[in-house]
Amino acid sequence: MSEWKEYKLGMLGWVITGKTPSKNNPVDWGNEIPFITPSDYKNYGKFARAADRNLSQIGVERLRNKILPPNSILVTCIGSDMGKVVMNKIGVITNQQINSIIPDSNLVLC
Repeated sequence: MSEWKEYKLGMLGWVITGKTPSKNNPVDWGNEIPFITPSDYKNYGKFARAADRNLSQIGVERLRNKILPPNSILVTCIGSDMGKVVMNKIGVITNQQINSIIPDSNLVLC
């Protein structure tokens, strides 16, 4: 019988907290990069492939937050949606109510 190994999340990859651009800057919003918020989770099963809102390239640059690569793990961390999890299938950015884990692709845990 095998034992479960315990790891700190930081040992499994990189933990990223999202950010939200101002709604007062319309130039930040467009259709370049999906911007995921907890309200988008209602549209998902296990995987996120789109979002209700998208950022422009200017918005992405001004936000200065990492675009999450496909197969990152997105976890809601605030409010009534806390603890919901999806995996993105495209590059996305999230708001501050979502913490994400970018798995270390060099790590093998089996």
